[in-house]
Formats: sequence, C-alpha cells, structure tokens
Amino acid sequence: MFLNFTNELKKVLIRSKKEMNLLKHSYIGTEHFILSVLSSRNSISILLNEFGISYDMFKEKVISLIGYGEDNNSLFIYTPLMKKIINDAI
Repeated sequence: MFLNFTNELKKVLIRSKKEMNLLKHSYIGTEHFILSVLSSRNSISILLNEFGISYDMFKEKVISLIGYGEDNNSLFIYTPLMKKIINDAI
C-alpha cells in the first residue's frame, strides 16, 4: 500500500504509530500524524514552528482534548479521515 511513498513519508507513518502508542490510543488519527511530523526536522515542521506550533504545545493540546487511553495496543485502525488522507496521497 505504501510502496510509492517516499522514505520520509514512510518514516512519518511509522512514527505516527509510535505517537499512538505513547498516548495509549487504539487508532492512528491526524493528531498522531501531525505529532509525527512535528517530531522531526522537515520543511513542514519548520513552517509550523514559525507559526508557533511546536511538538510539545501540540501534544499538550491533544492530551487536554483527547487524553490518554488505558492500554497499549499492538493492533490499531486508521481513523476515517486518516484513511482518506492516505488514499488521496496514493
């Protein structure tokens, strides 16, 4: 499914799962994707930082709105919006 993606995008998707695990969520959503983007130095994270959006600030906002899950999950699903983003990228 991700064969045509760049290595950087593949890494972002892998880090999205890591962000999901850190928050103990059972799904990967756009919030995990954005956290993943912000966690590395790339053109998008640099631009977002210029607008005052940092990894720590965004993560605090996610936690305040969604909170932590209860269990670590080895299985996960993509949210409908995240699926759409991936399909549109493909």
